[in-house]
Amino acid sequence: MYKIASFLIVLFFFVLQINAQEQTKNLSETGFFDYYAIEGGNVKITQDVRLETLINNHITANKKRPIKGWRVQIFFGQGQAAKYKAENIKKSFLKKYPETSAYLIYEAPYFKVRVGNYKKKFEAAKMKKELESKYDKIFLIEDEIKLFDNGEDDEEDTEDVE
Repeated sequence: MYKIASFLIVLFFFVLQINAQEQTKNLSETGFFDYYAIEGGNVKITQDVRLETLINNHITANKKRPIKGWRVQIFFGQGQAAKYKAENIKKSFLKKYPETSAYLIYEAPYFKVRVGNYKKKFEAAKMKKELESKYDKIFLIEDEIKLFDNGEDDEEDTEDVE
């Protein structure tokens, strides 16, 4: 009796499964889904005006906040002659690569020129490879970067250099 009941239950689920597959097949063959398909159309999003203000305030605040990232250091040296050499290297770099930021940094007793604002190390490595033939002593530096650089001089460029 137990074997017969088990067999009937298994048979019931088997027939139920076949029936379900057949129904799905019939719906797709009849074009049921094609009838309800949407072609083209417009979507109108209505949002509170304060939301746009809040988003803009968030973007403005985060533009000034540095994040961890990578730069390529193309020069470092010490002494008064190193200061002028660093300034010239920065100027010549910006002439060749105007879309890439360059920073003149003074960390006693060294003057350094670092370029780029890269979130990922491989991005900085790509620039390093491009610059290796043009500069001596070039290497990658993990640094705080500006995600949104507006191209203006900042504290690193002016106040640190004396």
